[in-house]
Amino acid sequence: KGPLAWLAHRGYHGFAMPTWERKIRVMADWFPNAVLGRDTTEISDLETPYRAFRTAATPAPQPAKAGEGAEKAKAENK
Repeated sequence: KGPLAWLAHRGYHGFAMPTWERKIRVMADWFPNAVLGRDTTEISDLETPYRAFRTAATPAPQPAKAGEGAEKAKAENK
């Protein structure tokens, strides 16, 4: 347990990579993950990855102005 065990574990897997290019790429990804944490997502996001973008792009409904509801009701009743 601890940082030394983490380093030994990662070092073993890093040196088991087949090419130097791949070793460097994989090890370079480990350091930001150690500081920032793992990037996780929910399974439902994998099934519909566009949902978050649609939700963010949909404008929020505007609140009705005071008295506007009564005016609409009068216009509909005429």
